[in-house]
Amino acid sequence: MKLKWFNVLMVLMTLLGTFFTSTVSVKASSLSLNEMTSYSYTGHSPNVGYVMTHQIYVLKMDGKKVFCIQSGIPTSSGEGYIPEIYISSKKEKLS
Repeated sequence: MKLKWFNVLMVLMTLLGTFFTSTVSVKASSLSLNEMTSYSYTGHSPNVGYVMTHQIYVLKMDGKKVFCIQSGIPTSSGEGYIPEIYISSKKEKLS
């Protein structure tokens, strides 16, 4: 009987803790890839497994030009991207 009351108490504490804690707001940004550059890359694609040519696009997030420092990650236009500040002594060489 004590175990049953303990389980009920734990469920109530979990529910109350869930309802009365503050939420963390996260603002996702939108990425657009609608401006092509004059550059392209021809190489072996790990996504499809054969040699192909990739066009290089200007990455714009919320209207500002941005860059991605993690190579090999496919991108697509749309919502849900979270921008982060890049901190490095070589940051100025990237821009």
